[in-house]
Amino acid sequence: MLGVVLVTAVVTGYVNGYLAVAIAIVLLALPFPLATPDDPLPRGYRAAARMLAGMWVSPRRYPDFAWVFGTRFLVPRGGLAMAHRAAVSAEPDSRVIAGLAMLHVGEAYAMLGDEHACVEALGLAEDHFARIAPDDPAGVLFSPTQHGRLAGSCFLFLGRPEKAEPILDATREILKDQKKSTAIVLGNLALAGVRQRNVDTAVIRLHEAIDVVEQNRGGGGLNVVFTAARELRPWRNERAVQEVNDRLLGLMI
Repeated sequence: MLGVVLVTAVVTGYVNGYLAVAIAIVLLALPFPLATPDDPLPRGYRAAARMLAGMWVSPRRYPDFAWVFGTRFLVPRGGLAMAHRAAVSAEPDSRVIAGLAMLHVGEAYAMLGDEHACVEALGLAEDHFARIAPDDPAGVLFSPTQHGRLAGSCFLFLGRPEKAEPILDATREILKDQKKSTAIVLGNLALAGVRQRNVDTAVIRLHEAIDVVEQNRGGGGLNVVFTAARELRPWRNERAVQEVNDRLLGLMI
């Protein structure tokens, strides 16, 4: 009732109404904690120690939590620091190494969910690649598809399949041979399709990725292919998806 009065008779507008109700709730609730004394704590009680002990999650009792915490936080943080240091150290001598390191900086930021920093790192990597000298000592390590492959993967990590798809598709046009990296690009294209609920496109790309994996048995390609297949489970009763699953069984034989 009080809220109705506040937003109709006292203030106007949604924002002002919400603020008025929030302030009223705080003012009405505040007297209770101020007037109610806390129970005395036992002698030797250590609040900080109790709080920290309550926050501890045993990796033995909860191995899944430990795995997620390590792979989704500690590993990207450590990789980010090392890749950034490598980029700074290599810049005076090799734009190729500096660019590749900045790609992995971007990948680490993507795994941590920082889109702004990720895009900035990808831009710096692109700038390094644009300045590669003919006598770069690591020139043989450079491939024109590296930026697109990693950028597409980064946007998938960030939950932006609509941005990943055109980048990966352009990269696919350059990759005409049956390399291991081709399977990863095609698998990531399948993931982008699934996450946009474009199942037909996803199945086509997944078949193409399986074609490549059957030729070279690359571990990275296998991982991406099976990840995309798992995300197709909501459509497992469709014939096209069943055909993909049959081919995946063939890969395991």
